[in-house]
Amino acid sequence: MTTRVGWNERNAAIDFLTDDARFFAAVDASGFFPDDASEFDASDPVVYFADDDNEYDPLLFDEIASVRRVGTWPVGFPPRKWRGEDGARVESVVVAGGGGGGAAGFHTVWCGGRTYAMDMASFALRRSVFTERMPNADESGNGNGNETRGVGALRFKGSGRVGALEDEFLSDALGTGGAKSLEVMADGATKVYAWHLFWKGDDAHDDAWGLTGEITQPLAVSCGVGS
Repeated sequence: MTTRVGWNERNAAIDFLTDDARFFAAVDASGFFPDDASEFDASDPVVYFADDDNEYDPLLFDEIASVRRVGTWPVGFPPRKWRGEDGARVESVVVAGGGGGGAAGFHTVWCGGRTYAMDMASFALRRSVFTERMPNADESGNGNGNETRGVGALRFKGSGRVGALEDEFLSDALGTGGAKSLEVMADGATKVYAWHLFWKGDDAHDDAWGLTGEITQPLAVSCGVGS
């Protein structure tokens, strides 16, 4: 078990988003959603957890805007995270065959027994995924970061297995729909629009990496759902 970084700040943002009074007051004050903009559903925006050690191509935000419920796309990594010349340059889902959609597994640097071997930069979800999970109320909480909303709320846990923060969150978010309910974005998970750079200045993006190019580098470790 480990104490995690950033979970409390993310949960504070989720608390804001799921508080109708505060959320809709902010929407009205923003001026981003004019009354005649019927193509926008201001009540159900997409939520994406961006980090300051990531880099994004503007095209990513077109993908985010297209998410219907929970969407995912590949994430690139700097050379020092490749674990050798044959290491994973990119993490992504393995697209399920048979026309059913969703993910059949994951290309990843590390499986680690995770059901969803995914990076924080690789997914986004609609506000409604949070609001439909609002509990009737166990306001005592359960000691893992859900104290203000009760046990049933969709929140990040403040402690747990190393590397399992996203896994635990997505397990709760996807529920019985599982990996097959993931919407695979970025041309069937073939394009990289997000890079996780891990706070190293010498790993800053170089144009030669082909940020928006097709994935051609090795995807070294493949694991099934829950491997």
